[in-house]
Amino acid sequence: AIQTIVSWFESSHATLTATKDTSTANPYASLQPPPETSTGSTNTYLGPIQCHCSPVPSASSSDQQQQQPQPNQKWMISYGCHIDTATGMLQTGCAKGQRVQPVTLSKDAWDQMIEMNESIVLQGEIQSHTSQYQGGGKGKKRKLQAKGYESRKYHWNNFLTFLKPSTTSTTTSTTAHKQYDVIIDGANVGYYQKNFASAPKHVDYQQIDWIVQHFIQEEHKTVLLILHERHFASSMVPEWAQPIVQKWKSMRQTTKGLHDEKEETLRLLYQTPRGCNDDWFWLHAALVCGPNTLVVTNDEMRDHHFQMLSQRHFIRWKERHQIHFSFGTWSSTKANQRIPILEYPDIYSRRIQRLKQKIAKVGSNDKDQEQEQGDGALVIPLPKQGDENRFLDGMHVANDESTPNEETYVCIQAINI
Repeated sequence: AIQTIVSWFESSHATLTATKDTSTANPYASLQPPPETSTGSTNTYLGPIQCHCSPVPSASSSDQQQQQPQPNQKWMISYGCHIDTATGMLQTGCAKGQRVQPVTLSKDAWDQMIEMNESIVLQGEIQSHTSQYQGGGKGKKRKLQAKGYESRKYHWNNFLTFLKPSTTSTTTSTTAHKQYDVIIDGANVGYYQKNFASAPKHVDYQQIDWIVQHFIQEEHKTVLLILHERHFASSMVPEWAQPIVQKWKSMRQTTKGLHDEKEETLRLLYQTPRGCNDDWFWLHAALVCGPNTLVVTNDEMRDHHFQMLSQRHFIRWKERHQIHFSFGTWSSTKANQRIPILEYPDIYSRRIQRLKQKIAKVGSNDKDQEQEQGDGALVIPLPKQGDENRFLDGMHVANDESTPNEETYVCIQAINI
């Protein structure tokens, strides 16, 4: 696909000249996808794909007086361009100084993901998923019996009620939800590096608490911990972990309510019921809380990935909202605590996109006074070592020796000559 795009810009078709038949040529031809469809995909403007090699003469002298001549231009193509991953600014090549932007989901795409997740929970599948298998290596689908359906629906409605804000008013939307900053997949954190022969059957409660306390105390975020109720059975919780569990159950957080009317009280813990999958709950909480909510998990979510037929908007949601974690050295200031190492999503998206040039306002040297003006470079991300789940099949891993370790781009920019 990359070479196909580059081949176009290297061809004569990408340049308009005075000798070409301008009656059919379109100087504003753009790489732009078809209108948004029912799949909820997000349209992304990819900008012009033709430039002027010389002024194109007008059809008449009267038109010529009104039409401004186009500047002479050509396409410059730079390969292997480096980027500052902290800022998203390209460091080399023809697009040096331009910033790669985040590619966000449309509201329709977001709403459809919520509907899909609920369909998986309540029906065991989505209507368009015709395979007999669940996906994610979990075998064939299990047909949900009537009794199981009613039980699941009851527990799910309880969870939806839990997510509703306690503050209500005439301005509060019926679709409003509590605003958690961070959702924690408790089981994924608790079983991290605990897959060895002599490992206990219970989760590492202390390990989960390190992540919880980091976000509450260090980052001052509101946290929702999702963990299955079996992890709270008296036969499961060791004596040393009981104070931690009691702390989770009693902890309350406060945040500004909707429209700043009054403070909202948020519980820290939600115990998912028997017969239900934790993943349904933390994924749904992250979706309904909105675009500013992040999820702490190393789970690649292949179950949901395949249930949703690997749609682009699900992959985009993952790359913009998932925090990966590990644990570093023991803290020198906090007893018996390892320091969480968190890998946040990039502030930009590694997606093909057309950048906007930043032009400083006249008479201002302040970067805050910069404004977007005109089409910048078309940037195309190249594979790097460790790339996984970046493509539609959800299984691609870039690990051959020819793949570089660092993030690089092909940049294509129209320049004046």
